[in-house]
Amino acid sequence: MTEAAANEDVYKLLKNGVPVQVADREHGGQRTERVNIIDWQNPETNDFLVVNQFTIIGTLYTRRPDLVGFVNGLPLVIIELKKPGVPAQQAFSGNLTSYKSDVPQLFWYNALMIASNGTDSRVGSLTSDGNDSSSGSV
Repeated sequence: MTEAAANEDVYKLLKNGVPVQVADREHGGQRTERVNIIDWQNPETNDFLVVNQFTIIGTLYTRRPDLVGFVNGLPLVIIELKKPGVPAQQAFSGNLTSYKSDVPQLFWYNALMIASNGTDSRVGSLTSDGNDSSSGSV
């Protein structure tokens, strides 16, 4: 399964809830209910965490994005920072591209990638290259 396909599957589960089997005490047997991983109606009830230099160990490589934003334990935001003067696009074409090939499991959950050099920023999704219409200066 590709990272994009896994990401789409996870997105649907986050949006619609995860189906789980529970005991049906009224009628007997089992019934399916959906459990929400993120509380979209009451965002303040979710757990938010940003980790600096979070280490991800892949099959062959260890990678360390500058910042990873978690919501309820899921790595939804990856932020790569460059020093001033280095194009923000370089974070997409260099670092984020290598992360996608080296630790693809990180991107199953990813909702947003951000690259910035302090004055120019690029925002995109898993399939962005930093140049297309889904990204731009912020």
